[in-house]
Amino acid sequence: MLAGRGIHLNEAPAAPLISGLVWRPLEGETLAWLTSVVWVPSRHNEAIASFAEAVSESLAEAGHHIADTASGG
Repeated sequence: MLAGRGIHLNEAPAAPLISGLVWRPLEGETLAWLTSVVWVPSRHNEAIASFAEAVSESLAEAGHHIADTASGG
């Protein structure tokens, strides 16, 4: 963006944009934003399990759809 090239996909800005930037809503299909928690299976422990659960709960509370894609662990 700083080099004058590129795009950034985001929700509508909460404050006025700086000079030279433009925001436009996208038409059509909704974009998906995927967030993952990753760890080495042999190092899985209670702290990692608690962190993964907290991330999932926080995203759900914020209105994100939580897909059940867990494998292994």
